[in-house]
Amino acid sequence: MNKTVVLIPHYNNNFGLKKAIEAIGKNEKVDVLVVDDGSFKNKINEVELKKAINFSGSISFLYLEQNSGIEIALNEGLKSIYDQNKYKYIARLDCDDICIDTRFKIQEEYLDKNKDTYLVGSNATAINEVGECLFNTKFPEKYKDIKNKMHVNSMHLHPCVMFRIEILETIGYYPINYQAAEDYAYFFDIVKKYKTYNIKESLVYFQVDNTGISAKKRTIQIKSRIRIMLKHFYWGFWPIYGLVRSCGLLIIPNKLIKNVKKIIYSK
Repeated sequence: MNKTVVLIPHYNNNFGLKKAIEAIGKNEKVDVLVVDDGSFKNKINEVELKKAINFSGSISFLYLEQNSGIEIALNEGLKSIYDQNKYKYIARLDCDDICIDTRFKIQEEYLDKNKDTYLVGSNATAINEVGECLFNTKFPEKYKDIKNKMHVNSMHLHPCVMFRIEILETIGYYPINYQAAEDYAYFFDIVKKYKTYNIKESLVYFQVDNTGISAKKRTIQIKSRIRIMLKHFYWGFWPIYGLVRSCGLLIIPNKLIKNVKKIIYSK
């Protein structure tokens, strides 16, 4: 029986889902749970996806009656996984994202050897819609650095994490009151209670929309992040710096930020 289940939320993106499934390496021993968040077009083709499997494991599907948002889809998936009571680790992956051949094996082995670590992430490579490399992430490896810099932004990339199922018993599920920042809120709660780590190697290629996040959604996301920062605030350099930085992002035009990112990522 496999120790790890990969949780993939899906909404109207059967092509991206198939791409993510196909990319899971043939030597990986994992099961996959796909949660469909009320898709009304590009619905899941189960037969096609099962044919696309290269890994050693099973794939199952959970269908939500209506579109409720990624937080709800993820939580329904976590509840289903917990109720099955047969997995040790839960990994995340998104449609359109591609894992290197041994991503889950590497993370499993790390958690097996480091019993005091409850979540392991990794670096990743951002690509555009045609697979061209845009930039590589540089997340801190050590827990002390992760814990400090969480006050600035999430130090774990959502589709790169694997964590112990025991986290569900203490932390619970994704909060639903931080729109567009549910992963940041969830990981912050985990980091405050448990040791986490980032593997230096890039284990995932994640697709970035060339148009970027909309100005409206960006504002919602930043406001959610500020509320999360305030929840965990204490008087110190990192919390103060994180708040000032995020408040500054609220007033800086979205177009200017995009241009700055292009300059940084082109280096």
